[in-house]
Amino acid sequence: MLDEASKRIREQKCGNISLIQADDKIVWDKLESSFDRITATGVLQYLTLQEIDSFIFNALSHLNKGVK
Repeated sequence: MLDEASKRIREQKCGNISLIQADDKIVWDKLESSFDRITATGVLQYLTLQEIDSFIFNALSHLNKGVK
């Protein structure tokens, strides 16, 4: 799946996208920066309520200051 995504990114000439392979637990250890927005489209329906709480808690610490 990452190979196909990489191909589409190259075809669209997008230069500001990085792909990583991770699950909801280890993704935070693989990130090297913070973000203005974090989305989880197509993911949350597969997580338990406890996993969603953990995901949101960890996501908050990777958001840039002052974003909404």
